[in-house]
Amino acid sequence: MGDTSGRYLPRQQNRTLDLHRGLRRAASSVIVQLQTGKIALASYLGTFGAAPTTECPCGLGRQDADHILTSCPTYADMRNEVLWNEAREPDYRRILSQGPLVKKAAQFMLRTRLLGQFRTLPPSYRVSASGS
Repeated sequence: MGDTSGRYLPRQQNRTLDLHRGLRRAASSVIVQLQTGKIALASYLGTFGAAPTTECPCGLGRQDADHILTSCPTYADMRNEVLWNEAREPDYRRILSQGPLVKKAAQFMLRTRLLGQFRTLPPSYRVSASGS
């Protein structure tokens, strides 16, 4: 690694780690899955035949992180309550890169019950140990 990249890489790693600081394991896992796109939604599962289609059941697009977090009408009320209770953010990349929003995104995804590996978590599950 060159001198220049070594100077910038640690700062980026710290920013990424800061997004996970204080989070419980399931929430941190959801954030990684949202950020990488390797998440148990139809858009990913359909690429290798684990889902019959990549489309969202709402019929308005691919069932991916962007669609679920910002526009799927199925989760509009929940989105307004959990994710956008203070201000609406339509850019899913921003949602997944800003501390308070990414925590809300994790809480929102867990509440949707879309991700099978987290369905056993109680509805009262909180993403951080401090209760936020």
